[in-house]
Amino acid sequence: MEKEIVQLKEMIEDTIHHPFLVEHIQQPVIDEYKLFFLNYLLSNASLNPKTRDNLLIAIMLVQIALDIHEQVPNNHEEEDMPITTNSQLSILAGDFYSGLYYWLLANISEHRFIRVLATAIKQINEVKMQRYFAKHISSEEQLVMIKQIESLLITNIAKELNMTIEIPVIEEILLTNYLSKQIVSELEYPTQSELQTVQIKNTTGIIESLPVSYSHFKSETKQLLDSILYNTAWEKEY
Repeated sequence: MEKEIVQLKEMIEDTIHHPFLVEHIQQPVIDEYKLFFLNYLLSNASLNPKTRDNLLIAIMLVQIALDIHEQVPNNHEEEDMPITTNSQLSILAGDFYSGLYYWLLANISEHRFIRVLATAIKQINEVKMQRYFAKHISSEEQLVMIKQIESLLITNIAKELNMTIEIPVIEEILLTNYLSKQIVSELEYPTQSELQTVQIKNTTGIIESLPVSYSHFKSETKQLLDSILYNTAWEKEY
């Protein structure tokens, strides 16, 4: 499976490669955990290999575009501050990847996914606005919002493919991965260690609750969780 993910990453990198962008902005990060879940979902759907690969690349392009736009500094509180050249280039790069996504989807027969992805993008942006502009939200509400932002693109695909058993695991793994890399100052936990303990317990419990018939998926997601803990600062406290 690891070899397959590496090959898929290379396919995506080849698709998004553009000499001007390589020279002027940081190479986009391809989230291997999201890539794993997308590959799992689409590999278990009734799609021919070429359609599956193009669809997977298109969806990851959407994720990359969302991530790039998210990295643009938010100056809504400083209306007179001009947008920087780097920010302009990041916005244009995000738009470029979005254009590639539309081009790829236009060239495959599975047009239903255009609707699915448009719905997911709308939901993600609504949650982002709610999170950024809300004045008083609890830690639990913050975690729900982060979970939605991180997973809605994937879980909407899962719902379209009628693969809903996996959704709680996908949500918790992606939330764990986010929290392992980001310090969320708004969360009312005394320490990062306490947050870590609670999240690992929640994620492990949801993985263990999978039906017996999902033993292979359970085994693979346990490995994903171990990988997250090993490859981040959380490993020191695990």
